[in-house]
Amino acid sequence: MLLITEHLHPDMAKKIIKDFKLPFSYLNPSHFATMVDNMVQVAPEFNDAVDMMVNICVNIHRDEQPLLCGYIREVTDLMVEHIVHNTGYQIFNQRDINSFFPVEQQNIPTGDNYNYESAGKDFISIDLKNAAFQAMKAWDRLYGDVHGYLIGNTINDYKAFVGIVAIDSGFCKSHSEKVNKIVIDYISKCKSLRQVIFGKTNPKRIQHIEKAIMQTVVKLIHSALDIMPVRFNNDEVVYEYNEELERSLYIEDTLKYLEYVITDIVGNESVHIQVPMEFHKNLYCLEEYSLIQHDDYMPVDHKKPIKFYVKNNVAMLTRTKQAPDFKSLPAQLYLIARALFCSRPDLARFFETQPVLVDGVLHWLAIPHSTSGEEIAIETTWELCGNIHNSESGDIEE
Repeated sequence: MLLITEHLHPDMAKKIIKDFKLPFSYLNPSHFATMVDNMVQVAPEFNDAVDMMVNICVNIHRDEQPLLCGYIREVTDLMVEHIVHNTGYQIFNQRDINSFFPVEQQNIPTGDNYNYESAGKDFISIDLKNAAFQAMKAWDRLYGDVHGYLIGNTINDYKAFVGIVAIDSGFCKSHSEKVNKIVIDYISKCKSLRQVIFGKTNPKRIQHIEKAIMQTVVKLIHSALDIMPVRFNNDEVVYEYNEELERSLYIEDTLKYLEYVITDIVGNESVHIQVPMEFHKNLYCLEEYSLIQHDDYMPVDHKKPIKFYVKNNVAMLTRTKQAPDFKSLPAQLYLIARALFCSRPDLARFFETQPVLVDGVLHWLAIPHSTSGEEIAIETTWELCGNIHNSESGDIEE
């Protein structure tokens, strides 16, 4: 990995850091390669970004990679043009969206549940995959034949959308097969680029459709199980899950039943939106942790713990453990916390002594101690406090 990523052009490396929201600054090729090499050992949530780095380094010469940055921007612009120039966009953009997708007033709290009161509890999260894309596809399926399409009646998934735009615009004819594949894969995997694309196509109306879809989910679940979510956001609903709920429903496996309920949209006359949808369905336990920096090796004016929350995720049907999510954690401390969580104090020490670029100025969270140019091996200055486990893989013990 170290040798491969050193072949990444600085422009390409900076773009990947920005687009995939990697939690470190770009300083130089050697530092970037070293950071990536250590990051992959403790933070699998960035695997898509790492896969793209390797793919680009193997297939695109370093000197040609700045052109690739431009190609990615070109195709994202073409995707926006595809939508705004489609026949349905004018009506979608100007007509009363609530007449197409009615949204009801509700008294369910919005926002996240990353707080002290929720720590230690289990929750079910149901969110819309590629939410903005599916919202526009809902328009196409329900109203495209009459009012015109936004995406197109033959495009059913987001990656296909990227590919068809690249082909229909003539982009693919102007570039090699390798370039086309990398550009399409990059845009398909990058969540922040989706946000940029759909952020230019009337995002308030897209969010309105997302909300209408999730209200349909809430209605289906309430009708079947008589429960309401503890949080409702435009593209996600969160339910508290516990043994009492399981027993009170007299259902052998509530999670499997939920899976059936939310896929029973088509043909269900009790809901307005009767089109197929794809959801992420996740069970997680929320746990509170904190980071505290000791002053054994350096002065620390304030030792107030930095609190954050870990979502210990489990697949809803198979109950298999998945990579945890870290929430409410400053980006500068992300990899330190991740390394400590995975019982890797050696990597935590490495991350804390790496420079961080803030507003063009280098900062250090901890300074390596050295004598005559040789670094002294000392423990990390940061400590992880909370529900700490002994698993080297970072999985919570049951």
